[in-house]
Amino acid sequence: MKLKISNFISLAVGYKEESDFKIKEPIDDLRLSKPIKAHLTLMRLKEGISVKIEDMETACDTACVKCLYKFSSGIKVPYAERVYYMEKPQSFDVEADQPDIFMVDLKQNEIDLTEMIRQEILLHFEPYQVCSKGCKGLCPKCGTNLNKKKCKCKIEKPDPEGTYKPFKNLKDLIK
Repeated sequence: MKLKISNFISLAVGYKEESDFKIKEPIDDLRLSKPIKAHLTLMRLKEGISVKIEDMETACDTACVKCLYKFSSGIKVPYAERVYYMEKPQSFDVEADQPDIFMVDLKQNEIDLTEMIRQEILLHFEPYQVCSKGCKGLCPKCGTNLNKKKCKCKIEKPDPEGTYKPFKNLKDLIK
């Protein structure tokens, strides 16, 4: 998502604009199943533009880690902020900090929010996606989806008394 800021650059430091936005276009490697909605605040700073995104919501297509069922998972980002610099700051090590520096494209008079939005969605994406709290997963022997039907495989359950001791014979092996 690129924002034209030709008029905004010439405004006084401290000037602020707010608006709601909606993005329907795909973003790089994200499989979005719902448009991104959020509240955007731009503030003119001496060194560039502060971009705040609040209450961002979307959904991504994913698969359950237990049963591999495909579903859409909602993502909420309560707050994100970045500074888009007019010039590369002197205090940054240009090579080490390059991915962390967001720049205003002065040739096109625009800022590209795509990477900021992508990073925030990935940071707020649950790494362990489960289709439901009661998901039974797949049978480890035959691969049957246990949410849909039972299988006849015999699966050994761990010893309930806790007598299963994997390191029981370790002492004898060391002697």
